[in-house]
Amino acid sequence: MMKFESMVLWDEKELFSECSGANQGYMGCVKYIFTESGFSLQVNTFSDYTVEIQSAINRVLRFLQSEDALCVLKSLLNMTVICESHINDHIPYSFNRECWGFRILDEQFIWYLACTPWNERCHFTIYGYHRSTLLSFLAQRHGLPLFCHGVYKFTGERIRIWFGIREFERYPQYGGDGNSNNQYANEMNERDGINPAQRAAMENGVIYGWETPAAAVENYDEEGKYCPEEKEEKAKK
Repeated sequence: MMKFESMVLWDEKELFSECSGANQGYMGCVKYIFTESGFSLQVNTFSDYTVEIQSAINRVLRFLQSEDALCVLKSLLNMTVICESHINDHIPYSFNRECWGFRILDEQFIWYLACTPWNERCHFTIYGYHRSTLLSFLAQRHGLPLFCHGVYKFTGERIRIWFGIREFERYPQYGGDGNSNNQYANEMNERDGINPAQRAAMENGVIYGWETPAAAVENYDEEGKYCPEEKEEKAKK
């Protein structure tokens, strides 16, 4: 199931660009303008425009016309109204013109929708990325793993966390015994080479936000204790 979201990382602002590379999972972009009968494709930069990619983009377009995505592609007027109500979703754009950016999560891909309703030559652009490649790239930049095992501190449940994703996978069938679930998480993370500081940053990042200090691995000690003041003092000495 697709999800229509605001961006969760400042790093994602740079992904609304045709300058992204294969190491980020970038595949290409498509540009459209609204017409009387819907919208029309103007530019397609996908070098490998397979049937699979074409079908995936068509699914994204249908999704963006649905209520789950605020019907953002219902019309140019609708897009304009939605964008103007999302003042925190501005992204950098040439000549200081307004541009709004949103993220669409798919099982295999991540799509970034750039809305420029004022631009008669391009009302919106969709940039496509391979999901696992992009998230791995962003996680590595932050010194974190693509995913890790953990415990949801409010219930003691066993969970799995993916970097940069707002929700985590829950495993309620294992109950809320925090001790046994914590032991399992430690074993799995040790197997995957994930240290306590990384785990703590992932556990708190998914709860408090990936852009917050709680998601910064450098704010934790070797045991996973949050101590930014102590770390800062040690760095000064």
